[in-house]
Amino acid sequence: MPTDADRLKAILAASSALGIGLRPRRYDGDVADLIAEGRTDFAPAVAITIYFDALRERFAEGVVACWEEFDQRFDGQLTWYADEELGKWRTASADRLRRPTRRLGSSGPMPFYAWTSVSGERFESASAVTFTATVRESAGGHLSFIRATFPTALTTEAAVEEFVIVARRWCERVPTLHGYGGLTVNQSPHEPQVNSGMLLQIAERFHGFEIDDCGGTVLVARDFIKSTNWLTFLGRPFIDRLGGVVELRSGLSPAIDLLPLKSGGAIVWAGRLPVRGDIHKDDDLESYREVARRLRPVCLDAHPPLGPAEVGSFGSEKTRLWLGRLDT
Repeated sequence: MPTDADRLKAILAASSALGIGLRPRRYDGDVADLIAEGRTDFAPAVAITIYFDALRERFAEGVVACWEEFDQRFDGQLTWYADEELGKWRTASADRLRRPTRRLGSSGPMPFYAWTSVSGERFESASAVTFTATVRESAGGHLSFIRATFPTALTTEAAVEEFVIVARRWCERVPTLHGYGGLTVNQSPHEPQVNSGMLLQIAERFHGFEIDDCGGTVLVARDFIKSTNWLTFLGRPFIDRLGGVVELRSGLSPAIDLLPLKSGGAIVWAGRLPVRGDIHKDDDLESYREVARRLRPVCLDAHPPLGPAEVGSFGSEKTRLWLGRLDT
């Protein structure tokens, strides 16, 4: 069975064979335009990302429930689908969208299974509506994760309560170790290494945006969380390390909510609405920074370079700076 490293080598080899350039592209216009609605290379979105580590019997039913809820919410909007066994993008037929449910519910061995589905007009198009998962049958190795992104309209004043309820329900369905929810930007899967320099520019200006690299995070985030955001999901082990729910609550201001989870974990909610954190406009990130300070003891100090592995566009130092963007 190929390892994650084997898969990465295969991706790199395929990129080289296709002659894909590896020089990241800079953007000389207003970086805010890169996260405008309607672009095909970047798409603003709001994400729920959950990391977990458990045997399949503990997570399969919950992961399937999250996936099926997402599919039903965007009924007919998911247009492309790919998984570990198909090996390439296919149109998202009803039968293909049921593949994860069948695979996770089967009795056969499943050392590793990954799938993704998006709503772009073409598979090369960036989309606000995406679902990606990588799950492992056994525990104790690299983490598993699910990442779902939704249109930013779900975090307006009128809809934000529903979004937080969804995040809480998903955290209770799976054996959540940690995770986060908040604004993010999805890239086109077409030549992401070329756009990676532009992603860095977005990250440097908009400190409220989550820059996801789930494939890197699962390698290093067993004992520490990647970072904090508008919503920060903490499993019971991290709550215990922070002194328990009561102790954690006592160290946070009234502007920050703490939502207990049935598992003994909690969601830290840094203000009613997410913010972009545009440093050019002095966006108010104080609630985000307060959460970052309080949870600093359980946050990573280092992470594999963010951005596509082919380029490592952020590099080690800029990745470290991004991890600490809320520490001031």
